[in-house]
Amino acid sequence: MSRNLAKWSKNLPMIEIKTIHKNSKERYVLVIDGNEVSDEDCTIRSGEQSLWIYIKNFDVYERMWLYSLSQVLFSNTIFPDIEMSVSHIDFEFIDETSSLILHKTNHGNYEIGFDLGLDFDDWKQVWSVQEYVRELRKNIEAATEYVIRWQQSDPDGLFNGYTIYFSVTDPEANVADIVSDFSSVVDELQE
Repeated sequence: MSRNLAKWSKNLPMIEIKTIHKNSKERYVLVIDGNEVSDEDCTIRSGEQSLWIYIKNFDVYERMWLYSLSQVLFSNTIFPDIEMSVSHIDFEFIDETSSLILHKTNHGNYEIGFDLGLDFDDWKQVWSVQEYVRELRKNIEAATEYVIRWQQSDPDGLFNGYTIYFSVTDPEANVADIVSDFSSVVDELQE
């Protein structure tokens, strides 16, 4: 690493989860660049071993793009399982994406998920939804160069969408590069 780059990376703002104790209750706040992210822009929920972070503001999401996936998902946190979801944002990279999911499992593995849906109101394809799903799943199984996990939101159908998760082998890569790399794969899988 060059001396200038090392110096610059040390000056990168921090991303952290801050614990706030009030009235014998505990709540969590996302802190970026030393500034607390408002509840309006980010909601955090916790379970016994899990933390769910919902980003609702594209500006907050964009600020996190410079960081590595391991930095964004707080590899030093007390929660072994962390999921960060960015939703209700107009993603330019894939039209059907309703949310982007960054996930660190309780086994220390990292994933990126694209929460996708089909536009049933304007479905005018010559193939059925079931045929589309069969082909998509075949494409996923054939993409052996990636570790891919498929999750259907509703086991009875696709009406609530589906998520395609990719295993991330380099959690030190920045989020922008990871999103860019895998969004093109999602496009290819859906062709």
